[in-house]
Amino acid sequence: NNNNNMNDSQSKDMILLATNIDSTSLFHDLSPGANTAAANILALLMAAKLIGDNLDDATLDSLPKSILFAFFQNENYGYVGSRRLLKDLSYPGFQCGGDGDGAENNNNANDQTLIVPSVAKDAQKRLDDGERVSHGCLYPLRPNLDFMSLGEIEGMIAVDQIGLLTNNAFYVHSAQGNDDNDISQLLTQFLLGLSDDNYSISESSADQNDDNNNNNGSPLPPTPLSSLLNLSNGDKGGAILAGYDASYQENSAYLSHLDVDSDSRSLDLNAIASAATILARAALATAYYDNDNGNGDMDEALEYALSMIPTLSFDNDNDETGNNADNGTIFQSLAHCLLHDGNCDTLISHANAARYQLQKSNGGTDLGLGTSLGNPPNYYPSIFDKNNGQPFVQVNGRWYGAYLGAGKQQDQENNSEDDKDDDAPKDTYGEESSDDTFLHRPSLLEMAISSLLDDFLGRGSIDQPHQSCKKPNDCKDVTYCASPGDEAICGGSNVCVCSRSRFHLALDEALEAIPDKATGMFQYTNDDEGISAVYTEPYWSASIGVSVYRMASSATGYWTLLAASCVASFWIFLALTIRRKLVKEKLY
Repeated sequence: NNNNNMNDSQSKDMILLATNIDSTSLFHDLSPGANTAAANILALLMAAKLIGDNLDDATLDSLPKSILFAFFQNENYGYVGSRRLLKDLSYPGFQCGGDGDGAENNNNANDQTLIVPSVAKDAQKRLDDGERVSHGCLYPLRPNLDFMSLGEIEGMIAVDQIGLLTNNAFYVHSAQGNDDNDISQLLTQFLLGLSDDNYSISESSADQNDDNNNNNGSPLPPTPLSSLLNLSNGDKGGAILAGYDASYQENSAYLSHLDVDSDSRSLDLNAIASAATILARAALATAYYDNDNGNGDMDEALEYALSMIPTLSFDNDNDETGNNADNGTIFQSLAHCLLHDGNCDTLISHANAARYQLQKSNGGTDLGLGTSLGNPPNYYPSIFDKNNGQPFVQVNGRWYGAYLGAGKQQDQENNSEDDKDDDAPKDTYGEESSDDTFLHRPSLLEMAISSLLDDFLGRGSIDQPHQSCKKPNDCKDVTYCASPGDEAICGGSNVCVCSRSRFHLALDEALEAIPDKATGMFQYTNDDEGISAVYTEPYWSASIGVSVYRMASSATGYWTLLAASCVASFWIFLALTIRRKLVKEKLY
């Protein structure tokens, strides 16, 4: 996010660059997601690096619009991550103390008693000293409310399956939205204008007049853009940069355990690097374009983006990015991690940087690294509990998925004796214990992405030397994170950077954590529009389950037939031998 001041009440409209970070398959323990997840993540991360390397904070802040990078979890299970964020931002907007239906339906919306410092210890002293103090909401639980100061979403560019191309061709799938909204057309034209000698960009041949479930007049592949179109009723628009035209590639292995990067099905890293360049340039051109204030020349906006964002290559020898000659090395390292080894040093080092930052926001509690991506990587999103992404709150030494506590006791004073909950906690957050705090343990992939975004977008100024660091306290005196709301942290590259990324809840809109109950316990809300099937999974013991035989090839069939033939021949031979002996003994 290039709007550095998270407390700025005049936040600018935003252009979202978005993708999913999850995949799935018939086998939840084997969801490699090479083209359906890893390629998208890599392209969007490198687009962020291109912008961070080549535009300083002052330049980004001078643009008419902000650029927001969004990596959504659980998209393959009903657009869970994108719908949750978009509903909290604008549709209808998050209300602390509400029941999820928006302000107009909430009796206790904007309940200030439930908005508390994310870390209770010395909160007032830190405020008095001029420090920035983050706040969270106890119910519905949100550990950080910085997202409430973001601007309105103007449009979205989504990216999907750009690692496998035919004839070096990308395709743009456009969502027109309502007739009076031209953001989709603008984004489409910017993307189409970025073709080069190596890769062409064409508009999808899919029938733009077909109807779809989002009532926006165009058939679209499933991406986070579908959430924006549905929730805005077509008032907002966007475009998708994809590696396919009207249908997926023949070898796409979409949401399959065969979606891997291998010798027989190799992803095109040059295509992913080109997609990163296209995404960065299109986002910058859109942020620069301002038809209302004299910057309404599309050609000028494209020229500006082309002049500011150099071409990225995954090969160091062909890299044109000037300021950072190691971009090719970083690209190759991340490609190896995301496609082949989710336990690589690069992801772990950045996840550890996010871990130390989370420890600070967790009031000093270290919850450790999140669930590993695995080797080979597995992009199945897993269950949602305190060890796998569910934020929770600690009050007087106990952990809760959400909290009302003493406030609930006051609400119950007028209730009948039968309706009162005598077991409800009676403590008030921050009063009985100074250790009260919000807690959160994302997955290792989510931690690493967060730290990489801080590293790529948080350098402050490209002309100023950056201070090295080994621990967070090494960064307390840096001067290039001096904007209001900025905070210097020790990044995964052992360089002091400005904090840019934030985590946000990815929980189905039909569910919420039950207040005053332990983590992992949820209840239905009144906010379900029937979009998702509310996927749930039981808690199985580690000793219960089955092993699935996954091999699928002609060779496997032949070996199985040979083994079966050998076993059958043995038993036939044994039966004949016994028969001969029985005949010899005159018993048969």
